Amino acid sequence: MKRPPSPALSPSLRAINPRVASPAVARRRAGAVAHARGDAFEDVLAPHHAVAAAEGIADVRKVGAPVIVGRKGKPLRWAGVGPADYVGTLRGGRSLVVEAKSFAGRLSRLDIPEHQRAHLDANAALGGLSLLALHVYTCGVYVVEWTAAPWRVTERVVREVVEVDGRKVKVQRTVESRTLGVEELAGHRVEGKCYLRKWAK
Repeated sequence: MKRPPSPALSPSLRAINPRVASPAVARRRAGAVAHARGDAFEDVLAPHHAVAAAEGIADVRKVGAPVIVGRKGKPLRWAGVGPADYVGTLRGGRSLVVEAKSFAGRLSRLDIPEHQRAHLDANAALGGLSLLALHVYTCGVYVVEWTAAPWRVTERVVREVVEVDGRKVKVQRTVESRTLGVEELAGHRVEGKCYLRKWAK
């Protein structure tokens, strides 16, 4: 005797059962988790920035993407891409840009959006201090200079099919990957109440 087919799961059941959640639900869930972890990391960094302000080390502000605001100040939609997570000024006048990331395992350089990498690069090129503040789950908080980040560089061969003069041709190319983990970050772990003291004049 054949078993009757299983009933279709409702959207609400899919939302709470990760094994059967739709791709869209899975993306929303992952985004919500990432957002929550980012907020938690902001709470970790906030006291450091408060100490920096109190001791005259730096003035640091959280910034975001520009938004179009409607009536009564209600945000309507994004007006463009944002800069890195924090901008500020160090004692002595040097500009400061900080990108904060929370992750488990390893962080790829590509996990930092292109426009934020560009902001870090531009600030450093003009003589400013560009930093990566990294929260590695279960391991701690680390801060490194963007221009001196100890990326682990690996290469792998990728095979793909491309169209050349109307014909499909198999080609292979070498792809470079740059990542950071606790091994490379050893020696950059944050100790104390203000990670910016290292760069204070």
